[in-house]
Amino acid sequence: MFFCGNSAENLLSTSSTSKVASDHDPDIHTQHRTTIHMPKLVIFTGAGISADSGLSTFRDPEGIWTREAIDLVCDYSSWKRNRKEVFRFYNARRAQLAQVEPNAAHLTVARLQHLYGAVLITQNVDDLHERAASIEGYEANVMHVHGRLTHMMCTSPGCVPWEIGYRHAHPDTEYCPRCASPKGVKPQIVLFGEPAPLYRPMRDVLKRLKYKDVLLVIGTSGKVVDIGEVAMKTDATTILSNLEPSTEQWLPEAPCIEDGQFDHVIHGRAAEMAPQIEALVHRLMAGDNAIPKIPVATA
Repeated sequence: MFFCGNSAENLLSTSSTSKVASDHDPDIHTQHRTTIHMPKLVIFTGAGISADSGLSTFRDPEGIWTREAIDLVCDYSSWKRNRKEVFRFYNARRAQLAQVEPNAAHLTVARLQHLYGAVLITQNVDDLHERAASIEGYEANVMHVHGRLTHMMCTSPGCVPWEIGYRHAHPDTEYCPRCASPKGVKPQIVLFGEPAPLYRPMRDVLKRLKYKDVLLVIGTSGKVVDIGEVAMKTDATTILSNLEPSTEQWLPEAPCIEDGQFDHVIHGRAAEMAPQIEALVHRLMAGDNAIPKIPVATA
């Protein structure tokens, strides 16, 4: 997994954010050598967007990691020894997920993705983005960089994940559909210390952001993916929607993300600030560069 401060330059290198286009740039018309670049929208979400639906967060003062031992339920080096605890933990997460619904921020993201063809990247393992898109009458395309709670996987070569929805999974009776063995079966969650296969595609998306593109970040402390450092380095216009100002978030473990890393900042619950978020994105995607680059709203 990618942690704050480790290798932000791997996400956005100097060459990838250069404003000087090359002859090999796909946005260059090969006959006239003129840049044709329609604004693109990338949306990046974290636990804060789903907290407004009632899902427990992991890193808040009363979050899940204050009640559960990470090395017991979410460690790649020990999960096989602790399979019963791992299954218990993620069964409880699925049971909670079954009881909640997408909120206004999820619905806003669904509309924005549909309207602008946005790339939607989430650190969340829930399915609330997919359900929100369904409510809006759209089909979601979500990059779950940390896995999907409603799916299981088998670590044996050649096996592919399968969906189980919100049902209980038992470590002794959950068999892989392909190899018919329960031994390598685990929740399709990227555990601590486990390679995250979608980090490379995520990096590629973030590297391709250019001037006049928009990066919208909702509900993250930046402790796992250092999206704040990405926002500082990109030429795109950036928006942060978080519950509180970065200087006032919980201590002693201050967040990696800082308000000053973003062009526009909206404070308050994502579900309540959804209309302001949506309106700001529409204005920026329409090319309204006259919007003051200061915090624009507070609940």
